[in-house]
Amino acid sequence: QAKTESGKFGSRISPITATFLILVALLIDGIQAFLTLIIIGVVLNWLIDIYAWFSFYVWLKLLGISMSEARGMRTLLFLGLALGFEFIPLINALPGWTAFAIGAVVNEYGAVTLAKVPLAGKLLNK
Repeated sequence: QAKTESGKFGSRISPITATFLILVALLIDGIQAFLTLIIIGVVLNWLIDIYAWFSFYVWLKLLGISMSEARGMRTLLFLGLALGFEFIPLINALPGWTAFAIGAVVNEYGAVTLAKVPLAGKLLNK
């Protein structure tokens, strides 16, 4: 659980980083959709997927997201599911990386938002 020094929950993904995370995912999905449209994506998209997975994995690790806590485990699980989804030919033209990025941001900010609710905040601080 990402707690700040005062013991309250905080997000490890800033709003600017969240925006960039989603924009990079949109760019990757757009490139893959274009390559699939011109047929060459059937051959090249798996290379893009491996590069995207590795890039997002390193980015998340640099942000301090790890499998040692539940939110980090869910985020990395989303990342693995996106990779599996993207390895399916023709379906990989759908925005799987964008869905991962949005899921990661929602997962990260969900606990912060819940901590502001009086009863949930008491439960999360225990």
